[in-house]
Amino acid sequence: MRIALGQIDMGFEEKEKTMTLCSRLLAEAKEKQVDFVIFPEMTLTGFTLNPETYGEDRKNSPSMAFFREEAKKNHVAICYGLPVYENGVATNHCIILDENGNQLADYAKIHPFSFGAEAKHYTGGNALQLCEVKGVPVAPLICYDLRFPEIFQIVSEQAKVIPVIASWPTARREHWMTLLKARAIENQCFILGVNRSGEGGGLSYIGDSMAVSPTGEVLAHVEGGNGLTIVDIDLSEADAYRNSFPVKADRKPVLYHALWEESRNETGVIHHEAADSKRFSYRQHQGCSNFSGGSGTHAWLFAGNPFCLCHRRENLYLFFSHAGVYLHVGLSGKGLSHKGI
Repeated sequence: MRIALGQIDMGFEEKEKTMTLCSRLLAEAKEKQVDFVIFPEMTLTGFTLNPETYGEDRKNSPSMAFFREEAKKNHVAICYGLPVYENGVATNHCIILDENGNQLADYAKIHPFSFGAEAKHYTGGNALQLCEVKGVPVAPLICYDLRFPEIFQIVSEQAKVIPVIASWPTARREHWMTLLKARAIENQCFILGVNRSGEGGGLSYIGDSMAVSPTGEVLAHVEGGNGLTIVDIDLSEADAYRNSFPVKADRKPVLYHALWEESRNETGVIHHEAADSKRFSYRQHQGCSNFSGGSGTHAWLFAGNPFCLCHRRENLYLFFSHAGVYLHVGLSGKGLSHKGI
């Protein structure tokens, strides 16, 4: 797969100027036979904290229409960032389109950056996304998400490529580069970090967009400026490395979660009784088996899959397979699905 890291200096809250820049880069991608172009977080606006003005409603979004037309015109898949403002609520999104302009994924950033006041203006998402770009499993994440390794472990159960689109300031550039490499090594997948460059909103950005292999090798790295950095990746490398060095097979997420829950009690005793399947009673109905246990813990069987451990924390459900593979996050009262992750 030929991927282009589309590092740009979009200024700040200058949509039309940035559309011209993106259009030029996407035409270049077509000439160079790129399969997938990835742009930074909030691609056309920069990291705006004015979503009431610069956020868009997805039902009638000029930015979404622009990228759909560019994807079709240049016959290239695109990953881009968009501030969304709907019904008085702002969310920070990463959207992936195929080469025909069809939407493949729409991820709302789970972790707004509280240190930088993003959390005062944007609401965090509550779901992960998985899609296929030209047959390759891809899961998009955004900027501050990079500091939360749990979600990378979740999506990398299926994803071989994880784009991380960002507005990551120069002041913390070493963290950015180190974390990109760490996430690639931990998850044995390709991590594609695409950051902005230039100045915007009173902050300086050097870029440092990077493509990192499943072994942690830096395949491409660009500092400042605008442009496409093209890298050809062989997806079989991820499978081969996982087979030869099966770290993920040794993980025990159910145990980790149970230990985490137990660590929150006041006794100071940490153990894993919540992961003991002997505590559960079994009953089955229409392809979905339900196990009930103590401490808000339940287990399920989805459509013939081996039983899953579900832990309810407040209004959030966490589903795991019998092997500890995370399946889905869902909100109580809104229906449960294991589509995607």
